[in-house]
Amino acid sequence: MTKRLLVQTLALSGILLAAVIVQFAATLYYSHADDIEWTLGQLTTCERSVPAAVRDVLLEERQPRIVPDTVDRLLADLDQSHRSAASRALKRWLWRWLLPQSLQQDDLLGLYLHTWPYPEGRGLCAAAERRYARPLGALAADELRALLAEEGGPAPHSSRRP
Repeated sequence: MTKRLLVQTLALSGILLAAVIVQFAATLYYSHADDIEWTLGQLTTCERSVPAAVRDVLLEERQPRIVPDTVDRLLADLDQSHRSAASRALKRWLWRWLLPQSLQQDDLLGLYLHTWPYPEGRGLCAAAERRYARPLGALAADELRALLAEEGGPAPHSSRRP
């Protein structure tokens, strides 16, 4: 009887701990939901409607990195308040889990394009215009791959929310 009570108590404790973690995750994510909506509103036409050829190359070349890279770039732009490494790491982990569940794939790809860094700024669409003087959708697959290979380090976000 005592073993059974101990097992039930541990199970209940685990369920309560899971509920607290989910609540904490939702609080961390949704505290910036308006910033994400604002950022989605800043997407250009190119970023809003990703051409099929671009989508194919991105998913082929970058699919495992799209969510982590987008989350890291968004948090770098949006979150200046969490200074401890542990809280930043936890928030990054939770966002990597919650962002794909909260956005359509097109919006996530648009955010990836919007936050993509290149040496002169941000945005894969802007990089295509600057490098090839053509819109992103007009690039050949090998040109797009060459552009992706030129990814630069973090650059200031030009449309950062005031």
